Amino acid sequence: MKLTRYDAYIFILFLVALSFNLHFGKISLTQSFLFYSIGLAFELLLHKAFIYNKELEQSPLTLYKLNVNLTFALGWLSVAYLTMTVSGFFHNSFGWNLFFAAVVGGLLVGNILEQIFLGLKLWAYNDEHWLNKFGFKIFKIPVLVRLGYGVVGTVVYLVTKFL
Repeated sequence: MKLTRYDAYIFILFLVALSFNLHFGKISLTQSFLFYSIGLAFELLLHKAFIYNKELEQSPLTLYKLNVNLTFALGWLSVAYLTMTVSGFFHNSFGWNLFFAAVVGGLLVGNILEQIFLGLKLWAYNDEHWLNKFGFKIFKIPVLVRLGYGVVGTVVYLVTKFL
């Protein structure tokens, strides 16, 4: 089983995010499993909005019938880890409401990582998909994709608040 360099990029990001999570101790193992599952569900639902790198689609970690790579959900888990770290910083340092801090943290972390992934050429955007037709693009990323990370921040807040 030979992983692609694109799988390695996502694994490295995950290890960095995991080290932040272990250092700050924000997300439990149960929450991590839930975030991974939610990330996989997001990937399955929004898969047609993206054109994935051909090398990444050939990875042994790709579910061939669904054409979704299992490392993509690790990317979502990384966003959740880093969102909790950043929102905790905003909450503790500036006294922000935790929900507001989670939404802003999700927007900040998600958009930075989205820009990094786009720069690494992990994927491009399918302009025929409804998600990408609406609005305009900011630095080559559709506005709904950018705003969607606020939803990720909301999910992070709800899961950590009630689980």
